[in-house]
Amino acid sequence: MRGSRYGGGLGCLLAIAGLAWAPLQASPRPQWAFSTDAVFDASAVPAYAQRHDDVYARIDADLDSHVEHLQRWVRQRSISAVDDGIDAMAQMLADDLRTIGFQEVELVETPGHPGVLAHYDAGAARTLVVYMMYDVQPVEPNWRIDDPFAGELVEHELGTVLMARGATNQKGPQRAFLNAVDAVLRTRGTLPVNLYVVAEGEEELGSPNFGAVLEPWQERLRRADGAFFPMNIQAADGSVALNLGVKGLVYFELESRGGGHGGPLRSEVHGSLKSLVDSPPLPAACCAPRSAHRRRCTRGCCRHSMPQCRSA
Repeated sequence: MRGSRYGGGLGCLLAIAGLAWAPLQASPRPQWAFSTDAVFDASAVPAYAQRHDDVYARIDADLDSHVEHLQRWVRQRSISAVDDGIDAMAQMLADDLRTIGFQEVELVETPGHPGVLAHYDAGAARTLVVYMMYDVQPVEPNWRIDDPFAGELVEHELGTVLMARGATNQKGPQRAFLNAVDAVLRTRGTLPVNLYVVAEGEEELGSPNFGAVLEPWQERLRRADGAFFPMNIQAADGSVALNLGVKGLVYFELESRGGGHGGPLRSEVHGSLKSLVDSPPLPAACCAPRSAHRRRCTRGCCRHSMPQCRSA
């Protein structure tokens, strides 16, 4: 699962987790039925008209400490691919949630990296699940700064910015969200909605144990009204774009062998020779089986390919 990045339905969140965890549980894939044919119409949603000047003033007053929190998060290494700083980052997130005022916070052990679950009960009518990922990608050698985990403020064409691994994807937006939550709580004493936080440390690995993170509170999370993924969504000109959903990713490996129908027999053929030699994976992909006994060819794709495809 490669997320506000994503604002979408909680059903999607739980369905993805169910699929990821199902093989480990040796249980059948979950089935999700949707009975509505309603179509979302953004034009029917009125512009947000409320103001929160007291909260805005609090954010301005605490801006220095808010930036320090951002720097603290990006300075903590948490490269999931090599298990660098993961446990420390999970503990930092859990400690911060407790400090902000979440009444329940749990570290969740999984077969891989730990997750974090938290709940703030405001006694409100509606509940929102906030998804977070606390891991980051490894560092490439072509970075524009010497130390991606220094967390320093640098001068940029956009102004003074925080440039670091995770500053945008994904620690920065998430800690900024928590800064805002903290400002609301310090100003008004409570939140307008109840919050669940669901955080994993393996998003950059494809979330293999996300289902295990959700499992302890799965039934509680099902009763929430929606899910939200904090992300940098505001452009330099002040415009905002809110994503309402995200498509998933499917990974597979396709192996094709040459034979009497053509293609290489003793070694692979480099892709740069496509103009001379047809690529064996192309007809194989076009003629992937629809069932155990039938193949269908994509129009124009297999004119000069495998005999069984041409006769399908």
